[in-house]
This record gives sequence, structure tokens and C-alpha cells, in this order.
Amino acid sequence: MCLPTIINNMTTKPIFLFTVIFFLCIFQTVFSQHLVLTDTIGTKDSVSQKLSAVEVTGHRTYVKAVDGKLQYLVAPMIKDKAIDNAFEVLKQIPGLIVQGDKVSIVGASQTNIIINNRLTSMTLEQVVEMLKSTPSGKVKKVEVMYSTPPQYGVHGASVNIVMVNDKSLKDVLKGEILLKGQQAWYFTPSARVTMSYATQKLSTDFSYSGNLYHFRSQDDMQAYQTLNQKDYTIGQHNQGRTAVPAHRFRAILEYETMDSSHITLSYNGSFDRTDSRRNAQTTFSEIGTYSTNNHITGPSTMHSFRLDYAGIHGLKAGCDYVYYSDHCNQDLLTTTAGNLLYESVSNYSTQRVDRESFYINSLLRPIVGWQINYGLNASLSRTHNGSATMKDALIDEGASYQQIQKEQNSDIFANVSKSFGEKVSLHASLSLQYYRAVADSAKTERTLWKRLDVFPTLVCSYNPNADHTLQFSCSANKTYPSYFQTAPAIVYLNAYSVTQGNPQLTPSRTYSGSLNYTLMRKYMLTFFLNHESGCIQQMPYQSADMLRLNFIQINMDYRSTYGVTGELPFKIGKVLESKFDATASKMHDKGLLKEIAFDRSKVYGTFDMDNTIYLNKKQNLFFNLTGSYTTSIIQGVYSIDPVFDITGAIVWNFAQDKARLTLKADDVFNGQSLNTRVFIANQQSTLYLFSDSRAITLSFRYNFSDYKKKDLKEVDTSRFGTNL
Repeated sequence: MCLPTIINNMTTKPIFLFTVIFFLCIFQTVFSQHLVLTDTIGTKDSVSQKLSAVEVTGHRTYVKAVDGKLQYLVAPMIKDKAIDNAFEVLKQIPGLIVQGDKVSIVGASQTNIIINNRLTSMTLEQVVEMLKSTPSGKVKKVEVMYSTPPQYGVHGASVNIVMVNDKSLKDVLKGEILLKGQQAWYFTPSARVTMSYATQKLSTDFSYSGNLYHFRSQDDMQAYQTLNQKDYTIGQHNQGRTAVPAHRFRAILEYETMDSSHITLSYNGSFDRTDSRRNAQTTFSEIGTYSTNNHITGPSTMHSFRLDYAGIHGLKAGCDYVYYSDHCNQDLLTTTAGNLLYESVSNYSTQRVDRESFYINSLLRPIVGWQINYGLNASLSRTHNGSATMKDALIDEGASYQQIQKEQNSDIFANVSKSFGEKVSLHASLSLQYYRAVADSAKTERTLWKRLDVFPTLVCSYNPNADHTLQFSCSANKTYPSYFQTAPAIVYLNAYSVTQGNPQLTPSRTYSGSLNYTLMRKYMLTFFLNHESGCIQQMPYQSADMLRLNFIQINMDYRSTYGVTGELPFKIGKVLESKFDATASKMHDKGLLKEIAFDRSKVYGTFDMDNTIYLNKKQNLFFNLTGSYTTSIIQGVYSIDPVFDITGAIVWNFAQDKARLTLKADDVFNGQSLNTRVFIANQQSTLYLFSDSRAITLSFRYNFSDYKKKDLKEVDTSRFGTNL
């Protein structure tokens, strides 16, 4: 069979075409940067040449391959971007997708966020909130790892955010003040203050942020359900308003000992109080219309303490402790069209989490060129989930429960690294992990999971010269369900919908592989493959016994994804800097939702563009314009329509770059709202989810570093005292 015939028969034809087009774009850009049509002036950071009246300039090289990871220096990447916190930094990193509060590496089914080379005991949501309250200037570098070595305390794909205190100025109080106002549907004010102080051996860092999150929610659903051989049409309109006063604290104390070892103590705290009111109008054909008022209030608190030690001879050890508490009160009233009470639900639910972790690892160099890292990771957790539900003044036994979930995890690992000259390096590791979870409910203990598994990791890098890097990686990983997902919980949403926990959920396992090629340290092309067995996904299920839509979590049989992603940065003179990212993928989901089997696949693509346009010669006034587009995609039984985003911002740096004023318009055309459909077997529904992301934001940021300790005149005490 000839090659064209083979290509035409491939289901991956869009991915093949994407790869060819990407290489042609790189060839054209690189070739144009080496054409000299007039006099060319070379600089250390860029290569520039004039093409008629247009000057095309190569970007600075912000990425390099180090020890099997892609490392990005953050400061030059965000210098002229409308970025105010550490979480927004991640949107500038090539190969990362940031959708809402979710961060993922392109091609990875699950992505961990690591802070300063270690996985914290905080949940991913808590880490994101911490990053949002941290100034972007604290981030020194970001490391992208498709296969994370086990000494980081995690397996699989990870993003390592390295945050440091600036010790260049001793005995000087430095800091940053940020004031921000955002007008979406409602107004959300926020403020942040950060201060740091360093001496010869001691450095401290403190930050506080306060926010009044205020947002609107809306969704419209149309469902078709058959019950007792009779067809019903259900139409529903939901609308809500949520206010969340939120406070974030972060403090770090770092001490350098006499032998240059480092001891670091850190604290993160968050304090929230939610007040949410949602109204729903639900119409059942041939039955009538019901109105539901759902009021939810309650506080949540998180404390995280962490202690780390880094010795000069490769010994590292540390521990952390996280305490989380959440209390929720729900009052739900459903009335008929005549305003007669149909159903009342009163619920009080709690969650309390105590989680501790410990690690120790050591580094050996037995032979020149070889490096062995070995150690132990361990964690314990105890989670108390409880719910007391009254329905029509009677105890709802199905929605009331008390459950204590205990987990223990421990693994021993060894990682071997070897450089073969200056061109080839190898990193291989093996981790033996034991993980177990039990749940105690109604005085009955049952085992949720109990396994002993081996997790291998392999990373190979080839660098023929400074302009070419080829990196192959493969790894295995697991993902746990959240503590609430494994609880036997039932939460009433309105007259038709409820959410349910699933005590039968188990951790999923992921097997990943990637091949990354970097040209001139800026043009990137990555091929990836992931297979996630037991993928955890929430899906809607229309009950066979009653008119009800249940949102439940299940373990699918698997989700497999493969594809290619590329990045193409370019610069036109001193006026425009741009970056284009594109991904072509194919996803395959297979599983069983109750009695309904599904086996679906979909080819989809994502496209992102980031542009900075300088408006003056000083380049302290500039315009950022970003855009993204994702084609239609699937998630289990869901079909999701395309989404897009157009965001623009004008930024002015002044007062010797100490002050910044930013006017930003997010999601100008409100393209992030979702349209979903489910049409499989007897499950039929459509759902429109409004996204309150279109907003105008005005922010002011000021950096100070002029408060230096003054030398005070010493008091003469020579004549004081009794001399006894």
C-alpha cells in the first residue's frame, strides 16, 4: 500500500496535517530570521533583520531542558503582561491549559501542582487559592514535567512552581500593594499586601489578601424522560447569586545555618463564608410548574503548616499538616404554581479533614557522572463527613449519614540519573507504593481500596547542540477521588435534580508517554499519549423509578487521549510580541453508566494566541490581547459545544516601574458559557451553563523597597548602675 493511501486511511489525519503545517511554519519563521536583506545588528538576546519595512526579531530563550524537565524563567515572560498573581503566571507557560481554576499539561490526563519541589497536603483547589493570593513577582521559575521523579512526592505529570524571597537587599523592608475592582454581573473588590525582610541568615515573607467574591450563576435545562411508559418533557431555569468574603494569609520563615543548610517554616491559612441563594422554575409536562428557593450558608477554614530542611550534602526532609473544616446549612423550599408548599428540605452537613505527610530523601554520587536519589514518602489522613437532612419535617434516612474515612499511603523509591557526555542524559526511577483507605459508617467498617503497586518513570534527553533538544518520557500515576465523592451523600438542588456521592469509587491509574522536540529553545512540538484506567467523571443519569436527574460520579472503563501540540512565538520589531499555541487530539471514552454502556471517540483541537502591542517607545504602555478556541469535545456521555475567549488589557508602568495600572476586559464576547447535550439510550437532556466571566477590571499595583532599618544613636550608659 502506498504512503498516501495509508495516510488517507488514518483516523489521525487531522493530527498528521497539524504536524506538517506546524513544521512548515517553524521552517518559514526560522528561515526568515536567517535572511539578511539589509545590514543586521546582532545582540546577545535576539537575532534581528529588516525585511523591507518590517523588522522580524527572534524571541529570547526562556526555556531550557534541565534534568528531564522543561524549565521556564518567569520574570522576562511576564514583564509586559497583565498579570498580578502567581496563578496567572501559569497561563503564560507553553504547554499548559488553564480553564477556570483547572490547570493541566497538554496531553496529560491529570496534572499536579508542586510548590518548591514538593507536593503539599493541601488539595488542588486550596493550592490554586493560595497562588491567587501570591504576587507574580514571587515566582522565579516554572518547571513542566510529563514524568515527575518520585523525590517530588508525586507521580505522573506535574507543574513545579519555584517561589523565592529576594535576598539581594539586606535589612530592607520590601513589599507590594495591590488594589483591584472587578465588575462582572456584580462588583467584586479585592486587596493584597505583601512584605518581606531579609538579613544575612534569616528571611521572612508575609502576605494577606482579602476578597469579596460576588458572582451570578445561571443554567437552563431541557430534559425528556420516560416513566411508566409515559413521556415527559421537563424544562428548568436556574438563577442564583453567591457572595463569599474570603481572607488568605501566607507566612514564610527561612533560616540559613552555619553550614549553609536551610530550614524553612511556612503557613497558609484561608477563611471563607459562603452565602448562596438559587431560584429554580421547573415545569413538568402534564403535571405543572414548581418553584424552588435554595439558600446555602456556612464557613470554611483551612490551616496548613509545613517544615522543610535542605542540607548541603543532598539530604532533604520535611513534614506538613493540613486542617480543613467546612460547615454548611441548607434550606430548600419547593412550592407549586399556586404558592402551596410542595416540599421542604433542611440540611446541615460538615467535613473535617486532618492530614499529615512526611518525607526524607538523600542524594548519592557513587561514581563520576552517576547520581542516585532515594527516600521515603508517607502520609496519613482522617476525614469526617456528616449530614443531617430533614425532609418535610421528617428525617431523610437516605440523605443522612456519618462517615469517617481513614487513609494511609507510603512509598519507597530510588531514582538514578546519568549523563553520557554533554548530549545524552537518562533519568530512571522506581517507586513501590502501598495505599489503603477504609470507611467507617453506621458502625460498619469497609475497605475502599488496598493496593501495593509499582510506579516506574523514565526520561531520556538528547541535545545534539544548543538549538535542538529531544526528550522522551513515560510514567505511571494514580488519582484519588475527593473525600466528598466517596461519601454516601445526597444533595437536593431543586424539584428535579440531586447530586450523589459514590462510595464505590476507586483511584484511577494513568499510563503516559510523550516525545518533546524544542528548536532554538523556543519552538516546541510535543507528541503525547495517555491511557487512564478507571477515569473518574461526573455524569447525569435520569432515574428509572421517578422523575429525577441524578448527577453521579463513576469510574469509567478508561479514557485514552493522544495527539500533538506545538508553540510558535514571534516578534515584529519593537511593536508586537506574539505567541501561537495549537493542539490536535483524539479522545476515546468507554464505560458503563448504571445499565447504559457508552463507547465514544472524538477528534478535537485547541488554539491559543497571546499578543503584546507596545504603544510608546519606552514600552511602558502596552496592550495585551489574548484569544482561545476549543472545538467540540466529549466527556463520557456528555457532548460539549465549542467555547472561546477574547480578553484584552491596557497596562501602564510608571514611577520607575514601581507602579502599574491595568484596565482589563475578560471574556469580551462571553464565549466561555457551556452548551452540553446528552442523547444516549433513554438519557436525553440539554444544559446551558452561563459563565459569569465577562468582566471589566481596574487594578493598581505598587512595589516598595525603600524602608531600611535606620541606625540609631547609641545611648551613653557608662555612668549608670551600682557596680555591685
